[in-house]
Amino acid sequence: MHKTKVVGGLFVAILLTATMAGCGSNESEVNQPQYTMVPVERGDVIRTLYVPGELVLTDTYALSSPVDSELLDLLVKPGKEVKKGDILAHLDKKPFQEAYEDAVTQAEADVEAAESKLKTAKQNLNFAEHNLRAALHSLKSAQYNLELAEYAYEQALQAEDNGTDLYRLQIQVQLNKEAISLAQDGVDIAQEGVNVAWDEVKAAKDEVDASEEALEQAEEDKDILDEVDMHAPCDGMVLDIKFREGDAVTRDSPIIVLANLNEAELITTVGQGDIASIRPGMSADITLDALPGTTLKGEVDYVVPQKSQTSQTVTYEVYLSLNEIAEELLPGMTGGATILIAEKHDVLRLPRRLVKIAPDGSGRVEVLEQGQPVFREVVIGVRGDTHYEIVSGLSEGDLVIQRGRY
Repeated sequence: MHKTKVVGGLFVAILLTATMAGCGSNESEVNQPQYTMVPVERGDVIRTLYVPGELVLTDTYALSSPVDSELLDLLVKPGKEVKKGDILAHLDKKPFQEAYEDAVTQAEADVEAAESKLKTAKQNLNFAEHNLRAALHSLKSAQYNLELAEYAYEQALQAEDNGTDLYRLQIQVQLNKEAISLAQDGVDIAQEGVNVAWDEVKAAKDEVDASEEALEQAEEDKDILDEVDMHAPCDGMVLDIKFREGDAVTRDSPIIVLANLNEAELITTVGQGDIASIRPGMSADITLDALPGTTLKGEVDYVVPQKSQTSQTVTYEVYLSLNEIAEELLPGMTGGATILIAEKHDVLRLPRRLVKIAPDGSGRVEVLEQGQPVFREVVIGVRGDTHYEIVSGLSEGDLVIQRGRY
């Protein structure tokens, strides 16, 4: 973060006074306008935004029991620093043993149920395949009967015996064709039944495999028995203890709150008028009330894209990460951050007070042209804390009128 370096320009004071014959009067000097001419110069233009904030810890753990149990012993107190792996508390082992045994029992029951389902699926498959074989046999019989009927009909046509019932034989051919169609439908239905049965067998096999893996995991997952001793997951400090020795603790209810003091961020709120200017990665100078005279380096980590619920006005929460962590840092410390929004170096610039901004955002300045003050339009770039960048409309060394006494 660069601090704004204000380079003083050469201020040329031009006092315009009336010239009269003889001695000038005091009244004419008072009424005469006072001009201070400020030259356009090159320099740095820096825009920053200061926002108040509070230090929060980002690496916080709420340690709990995986089962309902009883808190037997507490080995730490709030404010105690611990190392990764340190034992923080002891829980009653009996509920853990029961939970382990229940998990194994349930897994065994799941395996038995899956195997039973697989057995039933295989039986259904055998039945479906039997139906398919029967349907294929019926189709083959219908095809054979059609061949006989067609042969009899052809023989009757060639016979000299006109008493043969050709119409009846023709009906027999047609009926056998219909029988073949029905038999083919039966084959299609039976084949679909076989396909469904195969899918059921495959699903049942997958369920058996999954339940057997779950049983193996349950039998091997004896680590739950080690969780009767609550261990610190990282180096840090105990922030809070929610229960006392002898209390019953419920599953997943926080018992000990532990934080890594080396992972902290500054949470700030930015108004809706400035939030569009904030981007992750912007650098910031962070100061804390508890560490006067100390400036910590940081940057914008992320912006929460919803209105803050802690403010009456429209603001958004912005989190800033710290590039360095001081040993004295504690959660809840107040302070603020100066975020670098934009900066330009070695550009044309003017003090902000000399540029008049119109409602449409355009700018203009007052200059002397042929001895007369006139307004000139200028294009503004970066709007810095103390100066505006002049993109066009003026050149280096041009003199801009500053009215009044400064």
